[in-house]
Amino acid sequence: MHVLKFGGACLSTTKDIQAIAQKIATRHKQGEKLLVVVSAMGKSTDDLLRLSQQISSHPPLRELDMLLSAGERISMSLMSMALNQLNVPAISFTGSQAGILTKGHHNNAEIFDVRPVRVQAALDENKVVVLAGFQGVDPHTKEVTTLGRGGSDVTAVAMAGHFKAKTCEILKDVDGVYNLDPKLNSKATCFKSLSYQQLKTMCELGCKVLHPRAIALAQELGVNLKIAAAHGENSKGTEVRADTQAKGFALNVLSQVLKVESDHPTKMSNWESYLSFKQIPIPRVLHKTENTLYLTAHSELISYVSQALNDWDACHLKTKIFEAISVTSLSAESDQSMHKKLDSSSKESFDYSGAQIPAKVFLVESSHSVIQSLNI
Repeated sequence: MHVLKFGGACLSTTKDIQAIAQKIATRHKQGEKLLVVVSAMGKSTDDLLRLSQQISSHPPLRELDMLLSAGERISMSLMSMALNQLNVPAISFTGSQAGILTKGHHNNAEIFDVRPVRVQAALDENKVVVLAGFQGVDPHTKEVTTLGRGGSDVTAVAMAGHFKAKTCEILKDVDGVYNLDPKLNSKATCFKSLSYQQLKTMCELGCKVLHPRAIALAQELGVNLKIAAAHGENSKGTEVRADTQAKGFALNVLSQVLKVESDHPTKMSNWESYLSFKQIPIPRVLHKTENTLYLTAHSELISYVSQALNDWDACHLKTKIFEAISVTSLSAESDQSMHKKLDSSSKESFDYSGAQIPAKVFLVESSHSVIQSLNI
């Protein structure tokens, strides 16, 4: 049993989908039992978000989930059509049809159980199963929910864990995990392997190769991960498992860091309860002091949070959004020389308190220009 997850960037056009269908067909004809999870095509999720913004600057999150879940359904249908065109028996399922049960807020729900009865039946019939990632259904409300940006990764890992797949392959437009963005700095190098904790910290701090919840779930379920290129031939990629430990450091861009300040520490204490009352998902907390919070999430969620906290009359909080660069130390000690280089370009910095390994965040004017200028 093999679980393959294809990212949106490698599904940008129908030609891309047909090319990937050819690769899937080859593996199916070699006797592999395949479950394929797909993201929305290219930038279609962003396109759908732009459509929603033309109607409302802050649409109801329930309606936003209904809209955004359409992107993956388009991908799954087209992939299944492409496979059937190649005489490969295939069937597509939405998250709810696949038995992906969720709980929590719209736009950032969590999978709590998987009951893939129809998926199992299709696999038993030697069909390639194509699933829409990023989505599920709340069994109590019967509402469609989405899992947050990158949630298709979580779908793939949950299915790999349920079906005891040896490896969950995350196939993208890059050939592995790099220590910094190779598009921004030509000296970037690709890791052959990483531990779950190393990659999780990197992804919490801006690395976009995988959803942090997917890594945590893979560690919990004992699912080995492989991140590799979807279109390249013989891509070795990066393996992620428990029995490995890479050395060095990794730099990543955090494009959305929300700084929240208050003159009165007591006014900061109920911010999570307030967001929950407003039914807004809680962003990741990077760091906090008595008077200051640093939060991060995808751009649309940060916008919701910033607006809500600004409008919270009872507390009079001040918010500001920054760009940032994070440094994750993969070795035992933090990289002080890199910290010194970034200190000269940053407005302020702080340690990431959520990591089990050393990591630091630097707020900067332009993260991309700083990384491009670094002499690694």
